[in-house]
Amino acid sequence: MPYAYIHEFIRTSMAGKIRRFKGGYTSLWQKISKSLPIEVHCKTEVLAVRRNSDSVSVDVKRNNGEFQEMQFDKIIISESETEVMDIGEVERYFFSKVQTIVYYTTVLKIIGLEDMPVGFYYFGEYMDEPATIGHPVAMQKFFADTDIFLFWSYGNSFDIKGPTVAELAKKAVMSMGAKVEEVVLQRRFKYFPHVGSQEMKGGFYDKLESELQGQRNTFYVGGLMAFELTERNSSYAMALVCRHFANNNSSLLSLKSDCWDRSPKELGDGVEFPDLSKLDGSLKHWGTENVTKDKTLYSWIGLDFIDAFFGCLRAKVLPVPVLPPDPLQRGILAALASVAAKWILVGKKKAGQTIHIWSTGVFMDTVWQAFRRIRTVVGDYFMEMISGSILFLLWLKLMGSDIGLDQGAYVDSMGATLNPKMVEIERGEGGRVKFGKIRVGEGGFIGSRAISMPGVRVERGGNLSALSLTMKEETVRSS
Repeated sequence: MPYAYIHEFIRTSMAGKIRRFKGGYTSLWQKISKSLPIEVHCKTEVLAVRRNSDSVSVDVKRNNGEFQEMQFDKIIISESETEVMDIGEVERYFFSKVQTIVYYTTVLKIIGLEDMPVGFYYFGEYMDEPATIGHPVAMQKFFADTDIFLFWSYGNSFDIKGPTVAELAKKAVMSMGAKVEEVVLQRRFKYFPHVGSQEMKGGFYDKLESELQGQRNTFYVGGLMAFELTERNSSYAMALVCRHFANNNSSLLSLKSDCWDRSPKELGDGVEFPDLSKLDGSLKHWGTENVTKDKTLYSWIGLDFIDAFFGCLRAKVLPVPVLPPDPLQRGILAALASVAAKWILVGKKKAGQTIHIWSTGVFMDTVWQAFRRIRTVVGDYFMEMISGSILFLLWLKLMGSDIGLDQGAYVDSMGATLNPKMVEIERGEGGRVKFGKIRVGEGGFIGSRAISMPGVRVERGGNLSALSLTMKEETVRSS
């Protein structure tokens, strides 16, 4: 999988909470269609699309059964390939490189889950094992006063199809002690159109833009061109329309007059509306305006801050990271704050070191352990998402852990974040506190919520099971 897709997912989907339109997408499109000065054809089946160098012909069947041939100058297709269109050799070449994933959404009416809170839930046992394809990987309850649930499942074109997916979803519901009263709706998608690493390396998307877009009066938008997320699709589609169909003197479409505010607020003389469609232009404008000149521009910390940082340099304004309103971005900032607090308050400890129990060092360590607010934000919005990954290990190293990032170490327990430097504090004899390292050999394993006292060593291939306890300086040997 090319990294470019992962990057797009992270910087868009993980950059904030998932938000949904009130009334769903249907209500949004209905409101938009009513505001446009053009006719929107609903419940109309497209039978054929024929293109030539001058125009585009589209044969349709209306809801009343009437057939009609429609003529257009250009056409925009929201799928990478459609069976009703006359595909040319160039299009066939590009589309032959595209891979998709068979994806099902199944809507179920369920009895017995009335008390389940509104939220998004994963089926962890079905997410990582290819043999469980067809089982639901996630479900969501959208509203508290409903018994309707949405399930997501992967399928294939051979034996895992709609009926099988629905039955497996029903079994999953039964395993939760509930019962499916009705299968309300099920839809099959060709999800996530993408290309392989070699095609990406060979400049697939550059060629797609230069050789395909606009050919035979046809333009393409959708998941292949951008990414399978709403924000990326809408941004790409707007950019394409502006680039190929708009001009500098007028907007794309004027809304109907009855959709405008009939009593707009009057603006005084001298009000200007600069073209701020691009980040670079926006930063340059505000960086040179009298109101903001020689001032500071604030940007949310995160991946967007990288773009803003270089834009600020060009606009000659100072980029400053601030605490963002989004929980995930707060988690990233809190993780960095935890690292700084650890080294400022606690500093570095040495194995075998002893200090008085009422000393400043113990007090500072207590303050660090009581740093609940930052640790809660880190755990809930950041570490839970990256536990088990190299990012989790990197964070532990920043906290002082001695972990080889390239040696196959694996940590997925949030318990490690309670003391990321892998040190247990024990109340020793003589009113002193003693620190000791915990060493894990190659292939060693410490289970979830297991407690290892100072000086414990897990030998190569050793296994300390979950919820187990090892006393100080004990050795866990391989079986």
